[in-house]
Amino acid sequence: MYNYLLAFGYLGISFSAIIGAFRYRRADAAMRILIIQLLMTAVSESVNFLLLVKKNYTARYGLFHTSSILEMILVSAYFIRLLVPGKLFKKLLIVNIVIWISVGTLNIVFLQPIDTLNTNLLMLESLGINTMSLYTIYWMLKKDIWNIFAIPHFWVAILWLLLWSSTFFFWAFIKILYRGNWQYQNMVLNGQAIINIIVYTGIALILFFYPKMKKFENR
Repeated sequence: MYNYLLAFGYLGISFSAIIGAFRYRRADAAMRILIIQLLMTAVSESVNFLLLVKKNYTARYGLFHTSSILEMILVSAYFIRLLVPGKLFKKLLIVNIVIWISVGTLNIVFLQPIDTLNTNLLMLESLGINTMSLYTIYWMLKKDIWNIFAIPHFWVAILWLLLWSSTFFFWAFIKILYRGNWQYQNMVLNGQAIINIIVYTGIALILFFYPKMKKFENR
């Protein structure tokens, strides 16, 4: 069952990236960054799947290291662009790039080499995205928007909070998870795959209905 769920998860990521590519010109600046991140994720997950089939785990772990750094740069850029004015955005974007490249490099050099799974960075990524998602939700609620459910970025924050909360615990217990005698292994794997399907299907729907949601938001 897990393989089928995994396949549906890959389809969900690809589908959301394709819809995002069609919506790119009509999207605002923050949403465009999100679409770029989705396209990057779709490519990296496709390569990851091929490496998994070939059982090339060394290259797969190297891909995890690289894609995690790029993902955090893009996700952080999305939130910064959403919350911060234009001129300050450029300065914070440079700081954001320097910080995440430095953190990823230090993790490779001192803690988890490029041929090993980068659980440290993945858990830090989870904490960072959860924190930014929660702050964005708080920021929107504080603005007293009359219909917050009509705002695409609100739903993105909610979906990312769901995904990365589960992802944090997934990577925290990864060693226990892959012990062959752990009775809850299949349940956790299937649950994580289902959450991925829900999140990326949700993002695909947000992008599909984005023009209507944007018109409603601007009323």
